[in-house]
Amino acid sequence: MAILGTAIKSVLRIRPPHGDGRLKVTGNTVAVEKNTTEELMFNFDVCHGVRCTQEEIFKEVEPFLDNIARGINTTVMAYGATSSGKTYTMCGTDEKPGLIWNLATALFGKYYDTLSTLFKIQISMSYMEIYNEKVYDLLSAKTVPLSVWDDSNGRVVVQGLQEEELETMEQFVAMFRKGGQKRKFAKTLLNTESSRSHAMVTLFVTMSTECSAVRTKINLVDLAGSECNKQTGNEGKRMVESASINRSLFVLNKVIDSLGRGESRVPYRDSKLTRLLQDSLGGDSDCVLIVNITGTASADTLSTLSFAGKSRKVRLKTPEEKIKAATGWQPLGPSTSRANPQSSRNTSQPLLPQRAQVAGQPNHRAFLHPSIYKDPRGGNPNGTKARDGVGNRDGVDNRDKENSAQTQTQTRTQPDPGPQPKPRVKPQPRKYTKRAIVSILNSGDFLKIKSLPMIGDRRAEKIVKHTRMAVITEIQDLLAAGIPHKVVSDISAAVVE
Repeated sequence: MAILGTAIKSVLRIRPPHGDGRLKVTGNTVAVEKNTTEELMFNFDVCHGVRCTQEEIFKEVEPFLDNIARGINTTVMAYGATSSGKTYTMCGTDEKPGLIWNLATALFGKYYDTLSTLFKIQISMSYMEIYNEKVYDLLSAKTVPLSVWDDSNGRVVVQGLQEEELETMEQFVAMFRKGGQKRKFAKTLLNTESSRSHAMVTLFVTMSTECSAVRTKINLVDLAGSECNKQTGNEGKRMVESASINRSLFVLNKVIDSLGRGESRVPYRDSKLTRLLQDSLGGDSDCVLIVNITGTASADTLSTLSFAGKSRKVRLKTPEEKIKAATGWQPLGPSTSRANPQSSRNTSQPLLPQRAQVAGQPNHRAFLHPSIYKDPRGGNPNGTKARDGVGNRDGVDNRDKENSAQTQTQTRTQPDPGPQPKPRVKPQPRKYTKRAIVSILNSGDFLKIKSLPMIGDRRAEKIVKHTRMAVITEIQDLLAAGIPHKVVSDISAAVVE
């Protein structure tokens, strides 16, 4: 995994054949002969040659699934020129499944099995594409473009983007196929089935306890490749698409340039792609860049290598982890991770994947490119009921609003306790002994700390960070951690002798 505060992890993959002697790979360094006397050198975290398998690429990314149990967001992005193997890397074929298949299989397999022993688990997904600088929901029956805006917390939101709840790997396959059927592909001189849009699959994982929940996401991005119209033979509509693709990738390069130089103004808003990737590029989530090149020392190869080199100069933020080892969770693979503060949303009931339906065998017709998206049985595949959780401006879906309204009604009409049985809602603040509160504050357990009165995500993170530097012995010590006096008083009021 990426080390704290370091660059985006870059993984090179060369598409066969590789017979150009001007392109040399030695260890994790790529050398390109510029002329007879000069070579350009590019360093990567990992370099894979033409014999690289889909499983090897998956092994490079799998440790980032450990981020789920730490409350850290992750983005995996395939970058390269047209016909360099990006979609093959992300989607694969029936015989050789790609990264999306392998990550989803692991998520519904051993990672779910481990996490479900500690938390209630809920998994969902969204699927969108950016086509000609417009965002479309690939899981919705509607074909109108969606607007992009910032919520009150500064997070980028796609208004109306549907989120599908998933119980099994089978349902994920159905949703991925459904979305892929709507994605734009076209034939060019360099690629018989060229992606005409950037596509992003996002997997959301909500882990909840009795008192709170943490929600993380995994973005899986298949970028369209840069194109030269003379080489691709684009005309008319294809030229418009090509111009849009090249412009968004140009802005992506500008953003990486700005971040690498530490500039104060980063042009995220200059394209839809960079705006949607804002929290992944120089933000506070982990990011893996799968760099795809052909085995020739072409101008496209040099451009791709140059982009990868600049991405290694980007320094990522290092916020505190949300879930600490005190929960009893242990990583399934070796990793060193960073954390990402993420909005949490309580879940009333977990979705339980059916283990018998997740055999882990790549026997679905879901990941061929681009025919991966065709349902062998015909018609549209059936999935689970959609919900507009992402698109609501207040950040909750209709079901949450109904539950909230019911809770408020119960709270207003509930008689004083006395001999009455306790209501299911929690009208009275929980009481603690001083010793218990101090123990919770020093535990480093994000969820336990967040269960205290008036403590949300940001305050819990401040407390965790403070206790790494000093031990809290009195509740008033919270003032030194940046907790407001009113909150400290409320916590003190919850103490029973």
